[in-house]
Amino acid sequence: MDYVVIVGGLLLAWTLLQWVAISKRGNKNLPPGPIPLPLIGNLHNILGDQPHKSLARLAQKYGPMMGLRMGQITTVIISSSAVAKQVLQKQDLSFSSRTIPDAIRTNNHHHLSVVFLPVCSLWRSMRKILNSNLFSGNKLDATQHLRSQKMQDFIAYCGKCSQTGESVNIGQAAFETMLNLLSNTFFSKDVVDPYGNSGKEFKDVVWDVMEESGKPNFADYFPLLKRVDPQGIRRRIGKHSDKLLQLIGGLIDERLEQRRQSPNGGRTDFLEVMLNISEEDPQAFDRNHIEHLCLDLFIAGTDTTSSTLEWAMVEVMRKPYIMNKAKSEFADVIRKGKIIEEGDIGRLPYLQCIVKETLRMHPPVPFLIRKVDQEVEACGYFVPKNSQVLVNLWSIGRDPATWEDPLTFKPERFWDLKMDVRGQDFELIPFGAGRRICPGLTLATAKLCTMLGSLLNSFDWKAEGDIAAQDLDVEEKFGLTLARARGLLLAWTLVQCICKLVISKRCNKKLPPGPKSLPLIGNLHNILGGQPHQSLTKLAEKYCPIISLRLGQMTTVTTSHAICALNHYQFSVVWLPVADQWKSPMENIEFLYQYLTQINISGSSSVPNGSGKIRDFIAYCRRCSETGEADVVDLYANSGKEFKDVVWNISVEAGKPNLADFFSVFKTIDPQGIRRRIGKHFGKLLQQIQGLIDERRLEARRKSATIGSTDVLDILINTSKEDPQAIHRNHIERLCLLYILHDLFIAGTDTTSNTFEWAVVEVMRKPYIMRKAKAELAEVIGQGKAIEEASPSPLFAVHSERNLAVAPTSTHFASQDSQVLVHVLSIGRDPANWDDPLT
Repeated sequence: MDYVVIVGGLLLAWTLLQWVAISKRGNKNLPPGPIPLPLIGNLHNILGDQPHKSLARLAQKYGPMMGLRMGQITTVIISSSAVAKQVLQKQDLSFSSRTIPDAIRTNNHHHLSVVFLPVCSLWRSMRKILNSNLFSGNKLDATQHLRSQKMQDFIAYCGKCSQTGESVNIGQAAFETMLNLLSNTFFSKDVVDPYGNSGKEFKDVVWDVMEESGKPNFADYFPLLKRVDPQGIRRRIGKHSDKLLQLIGGLIDERLEQRRQSPNGGRTDFLEVMLNISEEDPQAFDRNHIEHLCLDLFIAGTDTTSSTLEWAMVEVMRKPYIMNKAKSEFADVIRKGKIIEEGDIGRLPYLQCIVKETLRMHPPVPFLIRKVDQEVEACGYFVPKNSQVLVNLWSIGRDPATWEDPLTFKPERFWDLKMDVRGQDFELIPFGAGRRICPGLTLATAKLCTMLGSLLNSFDWKAEGDIAAQDLDVEEKFGLTLARARGLLLAWTLVQCICKLVISKRCNKKLPPGPKSLPLIGNLHNILGGQPHQSLTKLAEKYCPIISLRLGQMTTVTTSHAICALNHYQFSVVWLPVADQWKSPMENIEFLYQYLTQINISGSSSVPNGSGKIRDFIAYCRRCSETGEADVVDLYANSGKEFKDVVWNISVEAGKPNLADFFSVFKTIDPQGIRRRIGKHFGKLLQQIQGLIDERRLEARRKSATIGSTDVLDILINTSKEDPQAIHRNHIERLCLLYILHDLFIAGTDTTSNTFEWAVVEVMRKPYIMRKAKAELAEVIGQGKAIEEASPSPLFAVHSERNLAVAPTSTHFASQDSQVLVHVLSIGRDPANWDDPLT
């Protein structure tokens, strides 16, 4: 197709330009890392919703300082405390800038934000205001009564929920408490009512800004997208930040009116201090600065604390001995049931250990984001100008070179370890280090200790429902805004035009509904992660049982309804009649199926059934039971290991997502090497099949007789003798390869073993099912006896019916060459068909 040629040419030109740019730096030692692909760089290396984990795995291969290209931006990843110390302490000035996400540019926030300003006079002035008038020891002591009152409100809210039998959403309650704590420190008033809806707008808009800021933004990867804002993130953040600035502005107007009415009101909160500073030098610090500084503090000081508190509660509840040990310390030092005050923290070392361990395993943000404005050398590597630098705090906190048993939550590790979170011990820097260290870390750690300690000392806790404490979910939800990039303006514009042209040709057709696709990548961002089937289920719930997506350049129709699946054969090349669409070197390929029908699974032919293998399997399990073995070992030792390995390798490679399946231009270069590796395994398998054919032919010559039709290979060889023109050796090899690989070994091994394993797990999780099955087997077959295929067992029989009443009535157009996915998992869990489908 013409557009593929154009895109391919543009990608080739881009690759040559990149090669020239890299060759100019060829004498400089860049950090090691995986080879980037054209246009997308190394984005494919971190696909999914856990990029901090993907980068930690890459660091194990390439080292603690590695280089990647995120789209068009050079990115350096730091994954060890030693390199972090070099960058954040010894070369702090060179690494003190921050990349500015595209969404932050709304309302010119990046020009007024203490978080994103470069190290300059304005930044120093704002940091001085924070350190002197908000976070200094004297100021924290002066406002301690406010925090104590908010803590009492927080515990009172939890107590009320306890009395009424309601569950407490710890994260939400802590989030609201932190909002009120900050608003009292700034404005001497609450902005949220935990018992009602007053202040709901303020709470919602702060949450919305944080949620949008945590979404990966394509405009931070590719420069042209800055202007079009394809995901609408900057537009939505602009809307939410406008609301928040208006609410903050209203509070400032209210204070200004109070000052006019009562000039000597005697207020001492942070807003009063900022207004006084603004009056002294309005050119250096005006109302805009006040509003944006308050916005920074609300965003940075709420969700970080509440999410860390939630993690601490989850980890403590999963380890009852930690809960008991903490409660014992409270009882000895404070008294049971008493709220923890900030002055008590120094006498509660185990509580401090719990907080440190929480910050080690679950830092508030997974990355510290920095930027170099000039070329710099660090740890023997060259870091190019304008490179983004990510310090992977998550990886540093779980580094086995630093921490013993790093994946276990163990507060005791800090008993004799003189280490804190103030930015001097680079093994534990959840609040950063150097010039950019969080100025509010003292307040944050104090609030974490008092809130966690008060919750544990005031109540006995259990998980909602029947969830056991040790089964509490510990999956992480990643949120990060990546830096923007520069390059490939012309290529991206052309790709957009081409995509629009191709789509416009089908605009008069009624395509199935679905989410809007982005240029080039289509809807790949909608299914990112390790569970695409679950992502597609959620999309089907939103749009329709039959939805349309573009996976790269591939139009894909996904059906998530049983009746839609029944019509799948009408437009799927996989299920169309073979004689109509598949033209092989032979006139008719159906002869294979004709001979395969001679094989009867019940044993009517000479082909042995599987009863003997089942008995071998049961005997093997019995031997393991008698010897006490629990390891998964080879049932048949190493016999046929090469054959087994090559079939397994093909299954593994065939199951990997392949960029060449989404972008046709990649088919010629095979960027991930999947086709090359599968070809290698296919070649090995073909050689083994050829050996089996030669062995069987030699056996036939020795016997000087026609081989009896006992298996598929015998049937094919005899057919070849009868009609050598219709089927010769090459046909036999290829057909055996197709039949053995796809129909038997690939389709019939891992699928069966996985399903069998799931069945055993589900039966063991429900003892009543185990007992019911054993009772039926004992009654029908006899206890301890192996089941034969002819044995009647109604409990294990499977019956399927078509529910025509819920069939969709709309008809949609599926364009030529569309890929169609029948979502079997979603159909099997469709509440329209199944009562209580998740049980």
